[in-house]
Amino acid sequence: MKKRVMQTMTGAALLMTAGAAASGAVISTAGEAGIADFNAFIFGSAHLVNSSMEGRLAVGGSATINSYSVGTALSGGGGVRDDVIVGGSLVTGNMSLNSGGNVRYAGSHAGRAWVNNGGSAYQGASPFDFNAIRAELSLTSNTMASLSPTGTAEMQWGGITLTGGDASFNVFSVPGEWFGGANNFTINAPAGSTVLVNISGSSVDISNQGWNLQGVGAGTVLYNFHEASSLSMSGVGVQGSILAPDASVDFKNGSFAGTMVAANLTGKGSFAVAPFSGNIGGNAIPAPAGGAALALLGVMCMARRRR
Repeated sequence: MKKRVMQTMTGAALLMTAGAAASGAVISTAGEAGIADFNAFIFGSAHLVNSSMEGRLAVGGSATINSYSVGTALSGGGGVRDDVIVGGSLVTGNMSLNSGGNVRYAGSHAGRAWVNNGGSAYQGASPFDFNAIRAELSLTSNTMASLSPTGTAEMQWGGITLTGGDASFNVFSVPGEWFGGANNFTINAPAGSTVLVNISGSSVDISNQGWNLQGVGAGTVLYNFHEASSLSMSGVGVQGSILAPDASVDFKNGSFAGTMVAANLTGKGSFAVAPFSGNIGGNAIPAPAGGAALALLGVMCMARRRR
């Protein structure tokens, strides 16, 4: 018989754990527990239909998941890893989880979910204090937005081009309105460098654009929507993680490779695993916000369950 052991960590506790990391480590996955270990970490509600997610999903409020597969690139859950975590009620219709992980919900559950390969669906309190984490990441988002650009951003002939030359850390500022008139988006930066793209605007629409990363990979790119209350994505393949703690994301269709942190999420877009492993805290973010970023995006903060 499996015994579930839960430890809940609030934002304050996470800040305390960040002391050592904030001196200059890397924001990355740490074991199974960092936020970067999730494809989507949503503070409010989520409504996902007719698509798939390679990684894990965490939702602070209610969730509706219909004709949708989660954890398609994961295995070895062994019935002890929670691959779907819902802090409120859960409604499922033909949802499948074949990773061997569990579906965990704090409220009620209605509908059909196929949880296979040793996993199970069970009711249990959330291991996250979503409100505290959102507050800390909102602070982090605003702090990152105050950094001065180190690279150039150009909008020309329907294309947005970001060019950075620093071998370790490149910062860009892009008006959100540019995306409404663009048909392609390119980042050109040295291989192995971390790229931070601060995107302004309360409402941003990213539609029908070709995205291209040159030199860098999705794992070291972070898009910071520090002002957004709404973000629309369709007909696009976004590469890199998104931090939009106050935005409701409408992901109509397309693909996304990275970790998405947002207020709410709806749509039919597909998610691919590309955990963020860039170095932001060690480069530029002062305390206390840097500590929050490192803790919340990287260090272990989830409940562990063991036999």
